[in-house]
Amino acid sequence: MTNSSNAHDKWGRWSPDGAKIAYVSDADGEDEVYLISQDGSGKSEQLTHDFRAMLYAPEWAPDGKRIAFSDKDGNLYVLTLEDKKVAQIAKDPSGRLRDYTWSADGGHLAFTMRNENEFRSIYVWSVADGQVHRVTGDMFETTDIAWDAEGNYLYYVSTREFAPLISQTEFNYATNRGQEIYALALRKDVKNPFPQESDEVTINKDGDKKDEKKDEKKEEKKEERKGVHQD
Repeated sequence: MTNSSNAHDKWGRWSPDGAKIAYVSDADGEDEVYLISQDGSGKSEQLTHDFRAMLYAPEWAPDGKRIAFSDKDGNLYVLTLEDKKVAQIAKDPSGRLRDYTWSADGGHLAFTMRNENEFRSIYVWSVADGQVHRVTGDMFETTDIAWDAEGNYLYYVSTREFAPLISQTEFNYATNRGQEIYALALRKDVKNPFPQESDEVTINKDGDKKDEKKDEKKEEKKEERKGVHQD
């Protein structure tokens, strides 16, 4: 589709309606974000200018209004298609920010950034007010974000359990079962998907059960006798 033997075209991503493909190319000498028709017709449109660092995958918002992308220096950007304006919304001091994903309605962008203690936390950027909020703590490593389609939960993988095993090769303790899947409720009215269950049970004595069965059998015999006398 791009037919550009003099450039490195990469990170192709379909638009939500399937009509366009956004991608990164160094056709003008530096990585920029471009847009092209999915059938390859017409010329590609350059959406960004004056970048000076390697860019990573452009990710479409589900409503098709915005594209998020990052660079090798840890900067995260959001491009608005209507006016072609680019806003830097975050910067990861570690220089690595590549796991960003849009909510189903395109109103929020979730991503992870490294804290001073080297653990990654989840942050959420809002289209409405342009604010960034951290939604998980800094005591545990957090990765692999996924939005609930209905907008109730934010799923992620976090290393929070430490069940040490004796290593068969190093004869030492190894913690290789620490990662688990978690769900973060996005509103106060959202219920826990796995609510706590009561461990209280009602115990019937075996004697009571036997007595109940005996009484039932006696009643059945009485009914049978009545039927015989009537005949």
